Formats: sequence, structure tokens, C-alpha cells
Amino acid sequence: MSERPHTLLVAPRPIYDESPASWIQRVCQMHSNSYARLLGHLGIPAVSDPDIHLPVDHLCHIGRGTYVPEEPLRSMGSIFHAVRTLPRLSRLLNYDRRGSPAYRVCVHCLATDAVPYLRIAWRFKDWRHCPIHFTQLIEDCSRCHASIVSTRPSLGQTPSGRRFNVSDCAGCHASLLEGGPGKADPSIDGRTLVAQTSVVSAVLHGFFCIEGFRGRLGLDFFLWLRDNYSWHGVRVVPGGLCSPEEGLAVSTIVRRLLKIYKDGSAATPPSLA
Repeated sequence: MSERPHTLLVAPRPIYDESPASWIQRVCQMHSNSYARLLGHLGIPAVSDPDIHLPVDHLCHIGRGTYVPEEPLRSMGSIFHAVRTLPRLSRLLNYDRRGSPAYRVCVHCLATDAVPYLRIAWRFKDWRHCPIHFTQLIEDCSRCHASIVSTRPSLGQTPSGRRFNVSDCAGCHASLLEGGPGKADPSIDGRTLVAQTSVVSAVLHGFFCIEGFRGRLGLDFFLWLRDNYSWHGVRVVPGGLCSPEEGLAVSTIVRRLLKIYKDGSAATPPSLA
């Protein structure tokens, strides 16, 4: 008779826009266990990047036996499905110098969270500005300069008895809030925020759209455009309506781009500006 895998009795409920790695980190902190030790206890092989490589069934198993419903865990585990399907998309994500999965964070958001957690969008390289607080995100601890690595939870308690959480550095246990909020950036405008939102939206939905062109476009084409083409002035998510003339012009150019992409031509892509 095979030994029945261990389960946990309690686990925190996932938060709406929380990443899988963030939820696992909060489970680790609740049980005062490292990432590898917690998964080992549950009979789950630890993977280097739980956002991408942890199977959905394994994520659901972490919550099995607790009061956390399976449906939100299954949904959370599918968030980065497009990256699993097209591994080249991983270059859009944050990693530290050692190749470990990393995050940028908004200090304002963490400071006002009832329960601090890592947002899905914070995993993306393009997500550099908080659209709520209009500040730059930080990418390391202000005290020890350690990267914010999702598989390294800060374990234990502060001298005051508060249990460490996601807003605490795993390297030196200092609060990530210690260095103060990210710098306010007066250059942040609507176009900047739309551009970073477009990248995240494309990966999470598994396709993207260009305003003025009817139809969904694939993410391999998305990467090709990023490599060969300036996004300045282009809306890559459905937005306001174009005039018929603008729509026709954009549609014609996108079809030309698609032909160049499919033909593997080295020709310079035309401009949409």
C-alpha cells in the first residue's frame, strides 16, 4: 500500500491578482517552512520557478485538506499558461542575476495591503510603474540590495513579534518599506501605462490585438514585433474606435507586417506611427 501524501490543515486564501509564487510564499510563512521543505513535506518536487513550472495539480495539492477551494487555485495555476506553451515568453519576466524568478514591487501598495502579496503584473519586466500611485517600482532591498526572489520567503518574526510577510526581505529581514516609496516619476503618462498593461494583458490572455485591425494576433508574432518594431504611439489592446480611414491604414500595415513575419524576411518593418 502506497503512503498517502501529507496535506496541510490551513492555508491562506488566494488574493484576486496574486501570483502563484506569492501564494506559495505566504503558505511557507504561515507554516515557517522554506519553499523546498514545504513542498518536500507534501511530496511535491520543488521547481525553480513555481509561477511557470509548477503543475496546476501540484498547486491544488498544496491547498488540499484546507478550507481553500480548488477552483481559485486551479485558476491561479493557469495564469502563466502561455509562457509554458511558448517558453520564449519567459524573457518578458523578471529574473535576478542568478536566474532566479524575481519581482519588482510598489512600496505604496505593500504598505496599504491588509495582507501584503505579490501582484501578477510585478513579475513582468515592462511593469515598471504603479498605475495607482504613479511611482517607480523597486527591485531590491534598500538595506542589503538582495533581489526580491519569489522562492525565498522571509521566515520567523520581527523583534516586536510580527510574523514576517511578503513585504520583508528574505536576505536581511528588513522591511522592503524601509527605503521609502519609489520615486515619483512625472514622465509617467497614459501611453506609458497602456504600453505596460498591454504586455501583461497579451501574455495572460494568450493573444493580443492592435487597435484598427480586426482579429486576434499570436504571441510569437508579438515577440517578433517587439524585436523589430517600435511600439511608440501604438495601442496594442482594444481601445477607442478608429475612424474608417485610420482603421484601413492600420489594417493594411499589420497585414504587411504579418506577411514579413511569416515569410521570415529581413526587410525593415513599416511604421505604424
